[in-house]
Amino acid sequence: MIEIPGYRVIKQLGRGGMATVYLALQESVDREVALKVMSPALMVDPNFGERFLREARIAAKLHHRHVVGVHDVGKHNDIHYIAMEYLPGGSLRIEDKKPLEATFVLRIVREIATALGYAHSKGFVHRDVKPDNILLADDGSAALTDFGIARASDSATRMTRTGSVIGTPYYMSPEQARGRPLDGRADLYSLGVVLYEMLTGGVPYLADDPLAIGIMHITEPVPRLPPILQPLQGLLDRMMAKLPEERFQSGEEIAEIIREIELDIAEGQFPQIAVPSDNYRRKVLAEHSRTQRLQGAVATPAPDNRNMRSEPSLGRVDEVMTADRRSRGQQPVARAVPDRGGRPLWPLVLVVGVVLLGIVAILFREPLGALLSPGDVAENLAKADAAILANRLYEGEDNALSLFQRVVAVDPDNSKAKEGIRNVATAMLQRANDRISAGDFIVARKLLVQAKELLGGGVEIEQLESHLNEKEAAAQNIEQLMVRAQAALVEKRLTGVDGALDLFSRISEADAANMDAVKGMKEALNAVANEAEAAIEQKDYSKASQLADEIVRFSPNYASLADLRARISNGQSDVFESLESDLRQAEQLIAERAFYQPANNNALSLLRSVLTRDPGNLRAKNDIAKIATELLKDARAFLDKGDVDGAKRLMQKAEELGATGTELKKLKSDLRESVERIEIQSKQKVLTISEMQDIDRLLADAERLTNSGNLIEPVAENANDKLRRVLAIDRNNAKAKAALAALPAKAKVLFEQALAGERLNAAYSYLDTVLYLASSDPTGPDMRTRLAVAYVEQARTKMAEGQREAARAAYERAKNLEPDVPGMAELATQFAGQ
Repeated sequence: MIEIPGYRVIKQLGRGGMATVYLALQESVDREVALKVMSPALMVDPNFGERFLREARIAAKLHHRHVVGVHDVGKHNDIHYIAMEYLPGGSLRIEDKKPLEATFVLRIVREIATALGYAHSKGFVHRDVKPDNILLADDGSAALTDFGIARASDSATRMTRTGSVIGTPYYMSPEQARGRPLDGRADLYSLGVVLYEMLTGGVPYLADDPLAIGIMHITEPVPRLPPILQPLQGLLDRMMAKLPEERFQSGEEIAEIIREIELDIAEGQFPQIAVPSDNYRRKVLAEHSRTQRLQGAVATPAPDNRNMRSEPSLGRVDEVMTADRRSRGQQPVARAVPDRGGRPLWPLVLVVGVVLLGIVAILFREPLGALLSPGDVAENLAKADAAILANRLYEGEDNALSLFQRVVAVDPDNSKAKEGIRNVATAMLQRANDRISAGDFIVARKLLVQAKELLGGGVEIEQLESHLNEKEAAAQNIEQLMVRAQAALVEKRLTGVDGALDLFSRISEADAANMDAVKGMKEALNAVANEAEAAIEQKDYSKASQLADEIVRFSPNYASLADLRARISNGQSDVFESLESDLRQAEQLIAERAFYQPANNNALSLLRSVLTRDPGNLRAKNDIAKIATELLKDARAFLDKGDVDGAKRLMQKAEELGATGTELKKLKSDLRESVERIEIQSKQKVLTISEMQDIDRLLADAERLTNSGNLIEPVAENANDKLRRVLAIDRNNAKAKAALAALPAKAKVLFEQALAGERLNAAYSYLDTVLYLASSDPTGPDMRTRLAVAYVEQARTKMAEGQREAARAAYERAKNLEPDVPGMAELATQFAGQ
């Protein structure tokens, strides 16, 4: 393992063609860091040393929450290193081409946009924005790293010859692909590509070589997002505009727009993108505030020239959504914005009215009292009793309430009048409760306010008010669900979460008597049945069956369900024989290695045909996975023969078929290293006397290190690195090539010697060396098995000697190597639960 003063290396995090990254402990401050160590083989080329130091210098100048910080830069012997902030979440990855959750994507892009805005303000252009250079912290926040090819935006210095292209082809801007001068807007384009990839699972442009990809960035239109993500299309259009002046002009602009979109999602404006949880809503509303949302209301005339109610515009978000249309010379299209649920004004008006009435009563109490004599009191009480009998409690002329209030105005302590007012208020509460049950919340609220004014509060009023609030909230929820359900029905989003069936069902659960929900459910069921009929006509029985299952879930007794099921069953029987025939033929072609050639008769075309007719066919999927595995093996064989282009082509085909796993990652790493090595070797030059002396010294060192068993470790002082440094100077050096080719055999000899001498940890190290230098060596599996058996025997011996910890260590090594060798089950039982 590498040794650098002041750092204790814990483990290797990753290895590439230019550098290896370790997790290390910076001992002076007792903190974990990511220690990036430059490959010694690259030190002969000053360009790579310059790039390595450039990254350190630039990153050290940038102090931002979303930029990976640099703690230390140094050199120890021939080792250049950078100690950086350690982010345990690793790099942003789009595994298996699966789209990421939209809310997560928007937050990541917003955070990186702020980082780019900050870097640009400091005069630096990153030039290699991609998922691999976006790291995640423990809390899920993102940070930008790898400023190795960044440069000052006003600098004329170029790392390669004039007109060269630096960056990753899948993510580079059109001006970057042309080799033109760059500014920060090129990074914003690359971030747009990252946005698209995270939302869809794949990069927008694919081709067989980097030049073709660059041309597509220049000439192809901005890619389209899936229909469900269309509200984000305007954001993508502005980020990936072909001309820099048509893009956002800063990272802060992008972050501001995304904040607005996040607020829209939190408020439920885009349920097709995401249904916000309470935690998401609280977090977004706490972190963001509207900036330009309600600067003015814009009245939009309807097509028939009748005036429509003015709606608030969406501010900057509206600008983004319509930017693409304006850039093509089209007329802006008015976007309907749903009413944001403004509260009705009647409760406020009612409360104000009651308060005003109270003020009038106070001001005019004595004048009113002057109108009644003591003899009139008895008369008014009698009239009030008559009004009660006539059921004129608080409405109509000479109602009981007004008569009792006249008496109290003259005789504030009149017990009969006060009791009468309380009885009328109680009747109001009963009436309010009846109106709540009937769904007449406006009248109920009015009666409740009046009763509360008369009684001055109380437990009964509080309970009824709480009951009314709950019923109003439930009714408002049903109203919102109905709006969403009707919209889903119109948009033909019938099934799934928040589909029309789901929404109408939720309304019926909350209000079984809601006839609009009953009618809507019937229309949605009929629409699903029609889609199932269409799927049967197209012989897509899998889709038809899924739709029938949805009908059963919401309406098991649906009228035409039995007939629909029968037709699906008959069709599936007819298709089964055809699928079986195609699968058998495809498997025969796999055996003949006719994976994708010839064009008119290959295994892939047949298997894809099967999946088109039966998307869930597990046998077809497994056969495609077999093809992907075979393509990876072929790619490895191509790479071992030195055919980098052939290996890359086959690897890409395997990835397109869904290949994943350790072998793919190792192949990618080896490909990158080969490409960079070829780039270094392509620089032809005449060797100087000093270089020839260096070669002789390095060859001698390599021979000494080979003899001492230091084949790949420690870093910089191993035979592999010494020989690669020779080839970096003289790519055709026959001695270095021969010595490199002999290293795997040497490692196997050392493995056998260590195994025979029961030096199992040394054998483990040499096995790792064999697998690193020659991963496809056919003897590798046998070596793993034999070493695992030896570790099992060592574990048994240590257990018998009472050395339990040593026994466990040997058991863990055996399990990592080959978990199914004899004796493992017995050891697993002994160590279970510990």
